[in-house]
Amino acid sequence: MSETPAAPDRWRLRRRMAFGAVFFCAACIVIAMVAPDMDAEVRKVVITQAFWNGMGVVGIYVFGAVWDDRGKP
Repeated sequence: MSETPAAPDRWRLRRRMAFGAVFFCAACIVIAMVAPDMDAEVRKVVITQAFWNGMGVVGIYVFGAVWDDRGKP
């Protein structure tokens, strides 16, 4: 019996992109909170959109992982 080699980690790049996007959202939130000269409305929009974007990235990452796991034999 020959053993098949382990499949390459297809999620390595996807994980890096997801973590990068979430860290970018976190950086936007921190910058919006500490920037003294930013308008209040702009600050509100930046924080809100960063949260929505972060939640979307995490949701798509989890959905993609489940979809990929279902496709495995």
